Amino acid sequence: MLDFIQFYKTDVTSDLTSQVLSLKEFIKNTDMKTIKELCLYLIENDLSSLYSEVVTSCIIFLSLPVTVETAERSFSKLKLIKNYLRNSISQDQLTNISILNIERARTEELDVEKLILDFANQKSRKKIFLK
Repeated sequence: MLDFIQFYKTDVTSDLTSQVLSLKEFIKNTDMKTIKELCLYLIENDLSSLYSEVVTSCIIFLSLPVTVETAERSFSKLKLIKNYLRNSISQDQLTNISILNIERARTEELDVEKLILDFANQKSRKKIFLK
């Protein structure tokens, strides 16, 4: 725990140790099995001010990637896209295409036909003339 406190010294203080020991006795008889459940329990029961260091530690833990695979995949895709489109695309377009490719699972859920129709309707230049 001391290594954690030292590494995240800007986020947590040495009070984390005493809060964890106190919390250990407090939740001994509960059926929480994950850190997410613990964090939600503390927040929902207004204990986040009492165990602020524990909540901060839970949030840090929950926001850390399990592996660096996603980041590596992102850079790999960016490299492929950049090599293919290097001379014919602006930085904004490259960034947007990269995000779409990296977040492919969410992109596949989009209804492309509806997006095209919405865009076309917004950009149409039809004018209604009165007779």
